[in-house]
Amino acid sequence: MGEKTGTFGSVTYDGSEITIDIDPDSLGSLALTARDGRIECYWDGNQWVCQALTFGSGESQATST
Repeated sequence: MGEKTGTFGSVTYDGSEITIDIDPDSLGSLALTARDGRIECYWDGNQWVCQALTFGSGESQATST
């Protein structure tokens, strides 16, 4: 298990699990990119809204968390 901390907050990771702890008002958006796709999230004032983009297929799926 590891942890990185910066002015944005902290990221904790353990194996394939990652946890990001931030003040939602400190960021406009957040994006994670992997080999096969990308997850883009933004804080709408009440909740995180995320969209998963799959590379090569042109598909996307929006979810709220």
